[in-house]
Amino acid sequence: MAEIEIINVTKRFGTNLVVDNVSLEIADKEFVTLLGPSGCGKTTTLRMIAGFLQPDAGEIRVGGQLISNATFMTPPERRNMGMVFQNYAVWPHMNVFENVAFGLQMKKVGKQETKERVAKMLEMVGLSGLEGRYPGQMSGGQQQRVALARALVVEPTILLLDEPLSNLDAKLREQMRFTIKDLQRRTGITFVYVTHDQAEALAMSDRVAVIQLGKVQQYGPPGDVYKRPANRLVADFMGLVNLLPGKIERLDDEGQAQVRLGDDWLVTASVPAKAAVGGKVTLVVRPEDINLLPAGRAAEDQSLARGTVGKMTFLGNYTDYRVEVNGRELRVQAASSTPFADGEPVAVQIDPVSCFGLCE
Repeated sequence: MAEIEIINVTKRFGTNLVVDNVSLEIADKEFVTLLGPSGCGKTTTLRMIAGFLQPDAGEIRVGGQLISNATFMTPPERRNMGMVFQNYAVWPHMNVFENVAFGLQMKKVGKQETKERVAKMLEMVGLSGLEGRYPGQMSGGQQQRVALARALVVEPTILLLDEPLSNLDAKLREQMRFTIKDLQRRTGITFVYVTHDQAEALAMSDRVAVIQLGKVQQYGPPGDVYKRPANRLVADFMGLVNLLPGKIERLDDEGQAQVRLGDDWLVTASVPAKAAVGGKVTLVVRPEDINLLPAGRAAEDQSLARGTVGKMTFLGNYTDYRVEVNGRELRVQAASSTPFADGEPVAVQIDPVSCFGLCE
């Protein structure tokens, strides 16, 4: 069992508080991503799980057993964890087979078993037949696969990944997301993944921990973190968003509210339990959850607002619009099949199913 418990962990570097009383539970065989901007404390947290750093306060447990606190730390080599780094860290003077076999040789695994396990792992990561190549003869994606194979071949109970795709180009990063998630499913081990890339976190994770300012701001399934952010920090970090201040005019027992934006725009949104009629609320609206309609529709429906396209940018399968509504610029992403031109008047509609309000 590889359940990980991080309990009230704090870490300082000098006077700089990097990890501030963080608590997380990661289930056995779960894929969890620590997501946040540079300097937020995510990599420091990962390194404390790995045993490279010791917490100043709190404790870390795996399978119920204490592995770290302020006075005790199990060495990294005794934690049965694998690690994949941002810079691949493959040995340039060793070929693929030698790189992958290195950990097994350190464990004094027999030659025949080593050969069989390396062959199986190279097949799993799609590198069969490349055993004799050296890292300098391989692409960045292939080198990262070597690093994954080397970490997994020793059969760890937990694999830690520190921004492993950040050095790859966009198309290769997307391919590797599928590779890594598939490896996690096939191996059935616990993955803890660090990244600043929201798309990676959303695509691969069972749960995402959004970390900002050394604290866990929200921890939950990717859909909840994206569609139901806990606060403005999370909403703003998780991709493009429109944050619209309004006032609650009506509220039902199921948390659905009628929110007035400006003088003549009434929007339906889900709001937290603490919301009250007359209270202020900030609506979280993703660009893809706004529809643009012919301008005449706004006169017929109070749930639509009048707007003007300030700028449109064609991006292939969708078009990105900057739309001015009541003196405020909204970001809208709509299908490219029904384009609106720069300067064109439009009616703006917010999808009530996807609209969520924050009371702060």
